[in-house]
Amino acid sequence: MPAVKLLNANQPLLLVGGKPTIIPPQLQTEIERVATEFFSTSAMKPPNRLDLPFFAYGLFKPGQLGFDGIRELAQEVDLGARMQGVLFERDGVPLLLDSSDGETGEVAGALVTFHPDGAAAAYQKIAALEPERQYEWGTRRTAGGMEANVLISISSKGAHRIEETDWDGRKDPHFKEALAVVECVLSKGKYEMGSVERLMELQMAYMLLWTAIERYTSLRYHLRTNVMGKLRQMATEPGFQDALKRYVSSERSVYSTDAGEPEKLSGEKPKKALLYYYQVRSNVAHRGKALMIDACLLENCIGELLPIFRATIDRAFEGCKYNATMPPR
Repeated sequence: MPAVKLLNANQPLLLVGGKPTIIPPQLQTEIERVATEFFSTSAMKPPNRLDLPFFAYGLFKPGQLGFDGIRELAQEVDLGARMQGVLFERDGVPLLLDSSDGETGEVAGALVTFHPDGAAAAYQKIAALEPERQYEWGTRRTAGGMEANVLISISSKGAHRIEETDWDGRKDPHFKEALAVVECVLSKGKYEMGSVERLMELQMAYMLLWTAIERYTSLRYHLRTNVMGKLRQMATEPGFQDALKRYVSSERSVYSTDAGEPEKLSGEKPKKALLYYYQVRSNVAHRGKALMIDACLLENCIGELLPIFRATIDRAFEGCKYNATMPPR
């Protein structure tokens, strides 16, 4: 049987018997499905007591990006729940500790009770997003006396205490201040088009925009690596797809630095569009001589991707709110 080897993660080619072979669409879909399942496996195990409700103080609170994955499994949500402890933050993710330097307080959150037949799936989704190196499961009582599962920080090393008792990922500077900086560079650049300084200015803005995008996909899907897998998931979001159609009106292509097959931008093909924008991110810094071409390319990309991303995160956060009138399962 000839050896089968994937040539390029971004290019649908296999090396079969020493010859490049295009992957059939059906096989490509199956490879993506298996890869998605592989990278969706839990980084930590679910808690021992699946019958207990979950105290959510971070990514899984209603209104936060993780809640969308467990919302349909929720039977009841108490939005006013509180629990003794203090909040720290590391890598932009909230961490709950019982106390700090002998001091404690109360942390705001939500008490989520799952449908009995959905609790295992809900806790599996929570475990799949949260990294084992940061958290461990514990049981604590809320201020109202309810026993609940809660994610406790393993350590506060490298973390800093935050004064807020009600953490809100929507306030992440990547989603506000960073995007304002990108917009400012795009519309009010300090340097003239065609100059090296303008190219560098646009490169910095584009890389900052991608830092924000990767931050979003980590909070939305999981906090581990596999950037491309998370981008493919982002491409399936209705908010991204609708915004792509709205802001991309023409088609164009970009080649990698090794002049392989081009990535093509189209408002009708979300996955390919994200690969196009990511390819620009990957190779534009290596084309130092084509200043005007690269600067124009970056302006176009920022001018499209910035409003697309803003629309995506706005719709995502809006879609993660809890509606108490949701019909029962």
